[in-house]
Amino acid sequence: MATGGLPSAFTTYAPLSRPKEAKGVLEASRRYEGFRGVRFMLDFHPTRPELCQTDRGDYFSDPAFLEGLRLVESMGGGLIFELQLCQLQLEDAAEKLVKQFPKLTFVLNHAGFPLRGGYDEWARGITALAKFPNVQVKVGGLGCYDSPAWSQDEVNRVVGHVLAAFGHHRTMFASNLPVDLIDFPDPRARFLSLLRAAKANGMTQPKVLRALFHDNATFVYRLDLTTTTP
Repeated sequence: MATGGLPSAFTTYAPLSRPKEAKGVLEASRRYEGFRGVRFMLDFHPTRPELCQTDRGDYFSDPAFLEGLRLVESMGGGLIFELQLCQLQLEDAAEKLVKQFPKLTFVLNHAGFPLRGGYDEWARGITALAKFPNVQVKVGGLGCYDSPAWSQDEVNRVVGHVLAAFGHHRTMFASNLPVDLIDFPDPRARFLSLLRAAKANGMTQPKVLRALFHDNATFVYRLDLTTTTP
C-alpha cells in the first residue's frame, strides 16, 4: 500500500529470453512489496509492423524464453505473467505457451487486441485461451489500433464474447491510460462504455459489476485496500 492510501502494485519487465539476466531482475524485484509479476511483450504481426511490440514472433518455441518463464512460475507467491499479444497469436499462445505452464497465472492484456474486421479470428483465440483456468483477461484499450474510434455496438460485441468465454469471475475491466486519452479525452468515458457493454450483455447485478470493475483485479493483483487516505 502506498503511503498516500492508493493501491500500489506493479509488474516489471524482465529479459526472459536471457534467463540468467532475468533471474537477477526477478530477485531484485522480489525485494519490493508491490511486485506482482512480469510483462514481456510478445505482440508480433508479420505484415503490420505498427502492431509489433517485440522483435520476432517465435518466442513460444524459444527454449531460452521458456526457461525464463519457468523462472517466473517457480518463484511462486502468486506471481503473474501479463500476456500481451496480437490477435493472430492467441490460438498459438493457448496451445504452445499457456498449456506448458499450468501453475502460472496468465493475464491477457487488452482482451488480445481485437481488430476491426478480424472478429472471427480474435474470437477463436479468446475461446482457446479461456479453456485454461489459469488465464484471466483484462478488457481495456479496445479499438486503439482502429480509426475512427469503436462504436458502442462494437464494444458490446467484443465484451460479450469475452464474458461468454471467461465469465465475469475471470474478467477485469481496465483503463489504458494515458493512451485512452486519444479517443477518450475524459477517462470516465472509457469506463462508461465498458459499463454499457456489460449491461448490454446481461451483467446488471451490482455484485457482478463490482467484480468486473474492482474485485477481480483486487484478487488477481493482491491489492491491499484496507488502508484509507488520512
